[in-house]
Amino acid sequence: MQYIIRVKDPKQIITLAEKYKAFPMELTIYLNDPQAVGGLKSRMKVDVIKIG
Repeated sequence: MQYIIRVKDPKQIITLAEKYKAFPMELTIYLNDPQAVGGLKSRMKVDVIKIG
């Protein structure tokens, strides 16, 4: 059985990512700043999904 764990505190996200790094995971960030999204796309290999 798989579970989805949702955490909003950035410190807890980091703690959980380090503790469970052996497990598959992904991070979803909801941004409403097109410049920030463009910067992420240019510097990192990320998938950008446009909603709304």
